[in-house]
Amino acid sequence: MTGDRDEEFLRDLLERALDAIENGRREHIYRRDFGSGRQIAYHLARDLDRLDACCPNFTINNEQSYWGIILDCLEAALENPLATYKPPTEPICSHEEALGSEMHAFVVELEDFTRPIYTKFCLKELTDGTWYVSIDCHT
Repeated sequence: MTGDRDEEFLRDLLERALDAIENGRREHIYRRDFGSGRQIAYHLARDLDRLDACCPNFTINNEQSYWGIILDCLEAALENPLATYKPPTEPICSHEEALGSEMHAFVVELEDFTRPIYTKFCLKELTDGTWYVSIDCHT
């Protein structure tokens, strides 16, 4: 067991996260850009830069590639949930999009990357199903 998380709990969590993403129930944390005043995906640009810098064989520069990496990370974590689970330092989400939800994190190594990838997220229950809220995905 990892803390109070057993393999069955982690496996279920990862399967629900994968289902949400694969069925388009996914979202980012958003913040207002001080320059433009528009709502922007808070960590997306930073995470894309970090991921791209550690992936010499592919270019990672858009949201589609970002979600693809998250899918790869969750699938890799599902192979060994206990070994890849990393309790977040802040266990409860303070972002408006998932306020009060429990955060979960996994660290995996993917073949095309030179460094391990850290993926942190929340699952949010809505009337149309479970939604994946991406907090971070970076090396």
